[in-house]
Amino acid sequence: MSESVSGRWFGNYYYETRSESHGFEAVFVQSGTQVEGSIMDDGQLGEAHVSGTFTGKELSFCKIYNSAARDPVQYNGTMSEDGKSLSGKWNINTALGGAWTAYRMDDEAVPELTEDIKEEQPVYEPALEPVRRRTK
Repeated sequence: MSESVSGRWFGNYYYETRSESHGFEAVFVQSGTQVEGSIMDDGQLGEAHVSGTFTGKELSFCKIYNSAARDPVQYNGTMSEDGKSLSGKWNINTALGGAWTAYRMDDEAVPELTEDIKEEQPVYEPALEPVRRRTK
């Protein structure tokens, strides 16, 4: 059975030459085998658009940053059997690369991480105005 990659994911990516990790939040929307979405990286890199495919358990996408003129980043990975995690490799051209992992956050895949993140995130609740009907 094939899982859908649609949803909210939190993860880390690692450079081959460095030990520290860099966090990200991703939102994927899958239609058939096509995947679109966005990623928000920690730090200066910011938001990026993603586009790719998800077939069987294999995910492949290209990440293009919205702001800075940076090279596209290619991600390839595999979904776990339970559909709650992704892992794989990333690269920029052939010059730079590393590993990445992500955990599904729209279920109870990593509840302790979810609670930590909820505590740090401001809650946005839009003010709702009553709808008034026009009368003639």
